[in-house]
Amino acid sequence: MSKKCLLLGFLFLFSSAHAKDLHFIHDFGEVSAGTAKEVHWGFRAKSQEVRVKEITVTGPSYFLQSECGDVIPAHQRCRVGVRFAPLSEGVHTGRLMIDFYTERFIIDLSGLGVGP
Repeated sequence: MSKKCLLLGFLFLFSSAHAKDLHFIHDFGEVSAGTAKEVHWGFRAKSQEVRVKEITVTGPSYFLQSECGDVIPAHQRCRVGVRFAPLSEGVHTGRLMIDFYTERFIIDLSGLGVGP
């Protein structure tokens, strides 16, 4: 059984020996078809650098915006964003996955495209 919770603010990254999956959800709410809404999350490395393996987004209405390179230096941060831009009415789902080798953030995305 996996737990999901709302993701807010900056996430602090710690190096650990074992990879783990952390599940979150984000609901964009109602967005008019043909327009867009964005959200950004900040990731900050604590006392050691954090290596970035991969950052991906799935779902035809979701678009990745990332300022993260291959490494986040110790005590530094980077931002990852998603733009939700529905072209049609109805429920749209997707997933943002941020893999830091030691932990993987999986954020289930949802939003409702509405008429003008």
